[in-house]
Amino acid sequence: NASPPNFGYPEAKGQTYQLTSEQFAVNQVSHYVNKLGPVNHAGGANWIFSDSTSGGRVGVEVARTSGEVDGVRLPKEAYYVCQVMFTYEPRVHIIGHWSYPENTKKTIYVVANTGGEVELFLNGKSLGRAKPETRFLYTFPDVAFAPGELKAVAYQDNKAAATTAKTTVGAPAAFRLTALTGPGGLNADGADFALIDVEAVDAKGQRVPTFQQRVDFDLEGPGVWRGGYNSGKIDSINHTYLDLEAGVNRVAIRSTLKSGPITLTVRHAQLPAAKITIESKPVAIENGMTTALPMLPSVALPPTPQRPPASATPKADAANSPTPGQVGRFIKTFNYTGPGSYIA
Repeated sequence: NASPPNFGYPEAKGQTYQLTSEQFAVNQVSHYVNKLGPVNHAGGANWIFSDSTSGGRVGVEVARTSGEVDGVRLPKEAYYVCQVMFTYEPRVHIIGHWSYPENTKKTIYVVANTGGEVELFLNGKSLGRAKPETRFLYTFPDVAFAPGELKAVAYQDNKAAATTAKTTVGAPAAFRLTALTGPGGLNADGADFALIDVEAVDAKGQRVPTFQQRVDFDLEGPGVWRGGYNSGKIDSINHTYLDLEAGVNRVAIRSTLKSGPITLTVRHAQLPAAKITIESKPVAIENGMTTALPMLPSVALPPTPQRPPASATPKADAANSPTPGQVGRFIKTFNYTGPGSYIA
């Protein structure tokens, strides 16, 4: 409740998906451990990786609590939680930020995959150690906020194996704009997109996670403004203004058939305006078509798996293998995370 985005969903009282951003991130741990974490689990897919209306299963805004990234693919706290759980390299993450009002006291949740204890430090002073709950989750209740650094150290076999820290961020001082395009840049084919990340940062260049204010945009050049959206706000799309959420948001610009520089300016009454320019590159088009396919990123798998696979020749189980020599088992259970008990 103390961490933005805190739009609040009072109309969701009593419904399944009334969760804050931190609660949803914590919830990911139990879901993974209880459903996907057992050693005999063969594989799975993340059903909803990005925020969506989830098929309209409830009658209220639920986008902030459905995926690991939001609707424009910006990582949420749940993303970093899954990042810790899905790797075998030692990793630790503090859920949330460390920029609160004076006299704030809250539970600090830490996620680590090292299996040992986690120690929490505030400005170099130890706040004690915690043991793992549900395999990955560590809880430190009633931590009093003090400006500075909150650091977590994860231990493995009683040795420090991973560390992370959150620091108190200063007042917003500027905007930082970052352009995201395809591997070959922005193509002037009338269909390509450029995404622009807009962040409010302090004097040190740190994103201000408590900045939740409207910013306005001006676009110049051969581009079509497509804008962005604010979760939970009706009619937030296609405007030349947008609210930053937790100090960041992402907007889209579509190319036209004309090449040239495209300049985006972001403005706010208390911050200096910032600009970014993207060059839209010419594309050969004949009879309304181009012969060039969109450029795709090159993805290579590691030469060996992260851990050795299980034995490929398990002992036959007559009770579960009606066919002689059959490897594997039939599905025994089905888990459903939504409301209702009617799933058989």
